[in-house]
Amino acid sequence: MVAEASSNVYLAASAALLGAVCAGITLGYSSPALVTMLKSDFDNRSAEIQNKDRIAEESDQSAIGSLFTLGALVGALISGPLSNISGRKSALIIYGIPYATGCIIIYLAKDVAFVLIGRVITGVVVGMISTTAPLYVVEISTPKTRGLLGASFQVCITIGIFLMAFLGIFSTEKFGYFFTWRYLAIVGIIPSLSMSLLMLGMPESPSWLVHKYGRSSAKPEKALTKLRTPKSDIDSELDAMHEIASQSKQSSFLSSEQIKRADFWKPCILGIALMFFQQFSGINAVLFFQTQILKRAQVGNPEVGTAITCFAQIIATVFGAFMMDKLGRRKLLLISGSGHTITLFVLGLYFYLLSKNQAPTPILPIVCLIVYIVSFSVGYGPIPWLMIPEMTPSYGRGIVGAICSAFNWAFAFVTSFTFNYLVKLLGNSLSFWFYTAICALSCVFVLIFLPETKNKTFEEIQRELMGQSSQTASPASVRVEVSSNTAMQEVPKSPEVEQIKPAVSGETKL
Repeated sequence: MVAEASSNVYLAASAALLGAVCAGITLGYSSPALVTMLKSDFDNRSAEIQNKDRIAEESDQSAIGSLFTLGALVGALISGPLSNISGRKSALIIYGIPYATGCIIIYLAKDVAFVLIGRVITGVVVGMISTTAPLYVVEISTPKTRGLLGASFQVCITIGIFLMAFLGIFSTEKFGYFFTWRYLAIVGIIPSLSMSLLMLGMPESPSWLVHKYGRSSAKPEKALTKLRTPKSDIDSELDAMHEIASQSKQSSFLSSEQIKRADFWKPCILGIALMFFQQFSGINAVLFFQTQILKRAQVGNPEVGTAITCFAQIIATVFGAFMMDKLGRRKLLLISGSGHTITLFVLGLYFYLLSKNQAPTPILPIVCLIVYIVSFSVGYGPIPWLMIPEMTPSYGRGIVGAICSAFNWAFAFVTSFTFNYLVKLLGNSLSFWFYTAICALSCVFVLIFLPETKNKTFEEIQRELMGQSSQTASPASVRVEVSSNTAMQEVPKSPEVEQIKPAVSGETKL
């Protein structure tokens, strides 16, 4: 079956990926915004700033930084049914409006309560975008473009984070506090409304159209024709989508017998563990309060340091996307976990020496944060989202994905909300060493429990998870991807069978 992507695939993916930029803006907002929002950072020479914008107490910063993750948790849970009912395209068109509304509420906020309301609203939309946008991108892609476009979601998130960090430079005294938290808030309006407007001219997901209207309808063929070159075998691809849609319509819920099966609960537990180690690496605590961490470390120009580390995150994410199928998931996770462990230990040591007035050069915290974020971006950032669908059978992929996504946002809230309280309780050095211990445990987890999925068929991954020998007799066919959906089609086994390609979903995420 020949499936070649037309230029419309890249245009449609670019429109949808503007949602990922919105997600990055939301993730990266609090670090630069708190510079002009906190009363504790007030400079007496800036009375106008005090009256208009210095509305937050130091005790508010945990809620400002983390509360959006609870909204994202809700958004992730409701996005599946919403996009299934309205369609991927329609959902993405709708999402831009409430996101822009949340940004405006923050911009007009008279007190912290309205800032928090705006953060929750934008968080809900980010949760919905993080599920729907990657799904749409995967469903319009061909097997050859799916990996690159899927990985682009995480890249666009890092671009949004960097944009906030860069604009945060202009939130400093050097620039007269020009770009306050109000202006930072309305930046997100541009990509969100652009996504809504551009998606109006993009085709709907052919897979969704087949599921909604059936193979005999002209709508799926019309949409797929726009997304493929004339060389493509449209009929065969639609037939494959129809077969998968027929299988997925069997039931929207799992039976108790399916839930008890080891091929369901093992990937689910491993997925939750991956999400735990992703978030308890401390990544969101670092991203949300990066500027404040550098201030505590007595780094000159902490806003510039934040921008440098966020730019390094973009480069590392792109690099990691290309290395995933070369080095393998386990190796990259071990490199990532080791990088977290070393850098957080050194950062804790720096703060310990600082408390003894023996701190080395202030450049060390910036170097630590750069290496830390690079380590995250090549491993624990994108790989958990890839491995969960790789390890899970098609019948449970949606449920397992939703469960792991919900745990991810819950863990993100816990780590980001408690970080400042942890620092007050334990101090800077012990707080970073606490996360150091968890990161070291993540390496042990990968070594002992996690299977390698690189260059393996779904059947081979399942055999390894079930503890079966590779010599175990297997059926004369293997399951491989034949469309953008996560379900599989049976094809004859041959040396040319394409290895399973995971549908990458987004976050950071975060």
